[in-house]
Amino acid sequence: MATETAPPPSVPGADAPKAVSFSSSDAPIQAVTVFRKGKAEVTRIINFSSPSSLGRHEVELADLPRSFIDQTSVRVTGSGHCTILNVSYSEEPPTLPTQEERDAAKARGEKRKQDIQRLTNELTILSQQCSRNVQLRWYADRFAMTTTAGGSANAAATPGVSNDGPGPKVEDVGKALDWWTTRAVQTDAEQHRLELERQRLTEAIAELQKPSSASNVAASAGNVAAMATKKPGRILITVDVQELGNIELEVKYMTRGASWSPSYDLRVDTQTDSVSCTYYGMVTQSTSEDWQGVSLRLSTAEPTVHGTPPALGSKTLCIKTVQKPEPSSHARSRRRAGLRTGAGMEELVPMQARFHAASGAGGAGGGHGGSASVPPPPPRAIPATAQVEGGGRFLGAVSFAVEAPADIKSNGQMKKLTVGELQLSVEVTHYIVPAKAPAAYLQAKATNNTDYLLLASNNVSIFFDNSFVTKTSLSSVSPGESFQTFLGIDPAVKITVAPPRKTSTKRGIISKSNHVTHTHSTLISNTKKVPVTCVVVDAMPRSTDDVIKVTLKEPLPASVSECEAITDDSLVSVALEMYGGGEGNINNNTQRPPATPAGSLVTGVMKSPSNHLAWVGKIAPQGGVSIPLKYTVEWPFEKEIETLFG
Repeated sequence: MATETAPPPSVPGADAPKAVSFSSSDAPIQAVTVFRKGKAEVTRIINFSSPSSLGRHEVELADLPRSFIDQTSVRVTGSGHCTILNVSYSEEPPTLPTQEERDAAKARGEKRKQDIQRLTNELTILSQQCSRNVQLRWYADRFAMTTTAGGSANAAATPGVSNDGPGPKVEDVGKALDWWTTRAVQTDAEQHRLELERQRLTEAIAELQKPSSASNVAASAGNVAAMATKKPGRILITVDVQELGNIELEVKYMTRGASWSPSYDLRVDTQTDSVSCTYYGMVTQSTSEDWQGVSLRLSTAEPTVHGTPPALGSKTLCIKTVQKPEPSSHARSRRRAGLRTGAGMEELVPMQARFHAASGAGGAGGGHGGSASVPPPPPRAIPATAQVEGGGRFLGAVSFAVEAPADIKSNGQMKKLTVGELQLSVEVTHYIVPAKAPAAYLQAKATNNTDYLLLASNNVSIFFDNSFVTKTSLSSVSPGESFQTFLGIDPAVKITVAPPRKTSTKRGIISKSNHVTHTHSTLISNTKKVPVTCVVVDAMPRSTDDVIKVTLKEPLPASVSECEAITDDSLVSVALEMYGGGEGNINNNTQRPPATPAGSLVTGVMKSPSNHLAWVGKIAPQGGVSIPLKYTVEWPFEKEIETLFG
């Protein structure tokens, strides 16, 4: 095994090291570890076979991509009877032109300027000639027209044409036409010649003025960098060979221009509510070298983190000058509507649910519970996956070793590689907001019970029974950690919202009051062959004035538990935790549709301070349950009320 030591002190008279050179094509890329933010670690193998002599050898790995390699990152290990004395990376500076070449370039530049000026002057003269020729043709046409029409004023201008008599003679007209024909042919030929010459001069000037013109670049004496000859980078490895035989050197270095990002496919089986996750790595690279058949690893490490902590600066405080804003001349407008159900409050629908509803995912129709026998689909092909490896010197990070050799071109285009197929431990709930949408949104609480770190991604595709539904996002999830996400609309759970009913009466003899009863009903039907858990979120209005009284009638207030949840998400979490696995704490007015199996019931109702309610229901296969909401609103007869939607 080769060892890496400091080079021995130079000895006067010692033999110079023997030079051995390899190009980058002689040591192709064997393995690449791609990091997430613009860098990759490249591994090459140099087979230094059977040196002809012992002693020091200077091994050169040349033709490496210039300006892409981090010079401080080069590492060399190896095997064989040798000692690695020194490793260095160099990019030879560009070969600058000599003084004679710069003088010649300056002379060529001056000549180019003179040529442009000369051609421009010729083009100006040519344009004037074209203008005169056009005028000559115009005068010839006009003279011929005047002469043949009988005008005598111009007749004397033509030799042999008489001006005697009131009109032209036949012979005079013939002579005038002959003259015009001769002049027209001459002017037309001259005009064609001038146009061709003008086109030639214009193209010549444009070619000399092109920035990419070879003569233009070469003639620019000040553009020294353009005249310089750039050379590729190279790695020099000094080894001391103790015994003849095969020596293998493994060269690693960091290069910029490569990165990867995670992508996921979440596939939902709507009949069993199981969820599988396909983990992809989207790799792109522009390192100026194609990767052909390399062993690829995708790392979650951040190699750009410095090993030395940054210096801490000082903090100072001062009085901030604040400019007072101008008072608004318009009062804030409020949306007004007639008093009806609390449905319409925007916060009832969680952000993810609104996103899926907008994307038109699935639909409320198209159940899966038909009686026709459908043959099972063929099994899916199993893709190549990746093995999870430790992060090595990058603590806390992991690497995914892609199973199959990878080919990735240096063109900046995405290459999609499969990292793994994961079966997640999932608790599935159907989230229903009947006041907003008659649909059941599939909400999954999953546990990452794999060895894979699920990185945050905005590229998560949702599939229902292998049909694409929508896209969502995912936060970073460590092994053993749980996460929650919406998976779109489940068409196998049907929601029917009955039209709301409102009855109004007036009460009291001396002090009269308005009394309005609001009744709502939501029917949930499960067409699956497995039971489902549903949570229904609805609301009744909340009074902000003591004279307005809101009273819950159904479900019975005695059967409703209260909590201090602020948001609907926290309300649902509390309700599921308390009633998700229970057999029910109420038996009031929970109705099943006719001719449906038993076993469907509401297991509990939870109410928040904002008068939002969450029903948790267990629905049997091919079963259903009806969720009632009934409340009354009472206020003084002489007053009017309004509903504000927040």
